[in-house]
Amino acid sequence: YQSLKKNLEKAAFGKLGKENNKISGAELLYTTQFFTDEYMVQYLVNMCLAEDTDPFHVVFVDPAVGGGNFLTYAFSTLFERQSKRTTDSPAAIASGIIQNQLIGYDLDATLANIARLSLYINVALKIGMTKVSPSLIFGGEKGDITGYLSSSISSNRIEGLTFESALGKAYQSSCKICFVTNPPFMGKRDMDTCLKNYLISMWPDCKGDLCFSFMNKLLQSLRPGDFVATVSQNGWMSLSSLKALRKAILSDYHIKYCVDMGSDAFYAINGE
Repeated sequence: YQSLKKNLEKAAFGKLGKENNKISGAELLYTTQFFTDEYMVQYLVNMCLAEDTDPFHVVFVDPAVGGGNFLTYAFSTLFERQSKRTTDSPAAIASGIIQNQLIGYDLDATLANIARLSLYINVALKIGMTKVSPSLIFGGEKGDITGYLSSSISSNRIEGLTFESALGKAYQSSCKICFVTNPPFMGKRDMDTCLKNYLISMWPDCKGDLCFSFMNKLLQSLRPGDFVATVSQNGWMSLSSLKALRKAILSDYHIKYCVDMGSDAFYAINGE
């Protein structure tokens, strides 16, 4: 998918700087997707699962699910740990994880379908079965530009649930929720006025930056004991314009680990 959309991404970025053009509409999907490398996925999921974490009482949520890398790896890890603690059949373990412990969403409905397929193949290979319950990975609605950052997230329905209702069900449970994701990256300079103004009004401390607004909403969604494990740009740690965001993070949350990956962290992207 990353290769197929390359020309669309190039065309969208090629418009910038000409006649005051900005990234808008469907172009937001092509230009904000950075697919997460396997080592990042494994590190972040594993950091959420300490040795004493009950693998039956944790829910992984990826609100920028992309190709499903985080949830697919989370499934494999949970399946392995649960198999050592129960006499249930592999099919029962897999069904329980898919129905209750993995929730995904992507504004790009095509990517949500790819993530669903990726998880399905992983389950089929892991337990040798092809009839499994539909995974709770939801796609965004056409024309929506705010997606997870909306005050009311619109999505398709799976088994009578939307992304919001599936997330609400997780909050009502006794499970620890782990938000694991690689959010979209875009500064306010390149985005259209509508999205920029919305982000500034909702998360003023983030100064219209898409990644940091996403990260801020994730943090605001936490209950005591929940986790956010995310790839992010590192500007929030040093830029003077983000001093208020930095202060809020340090005063209201506990940072367990913070890793600076440096240049060429993404194999498919040059530079920082």
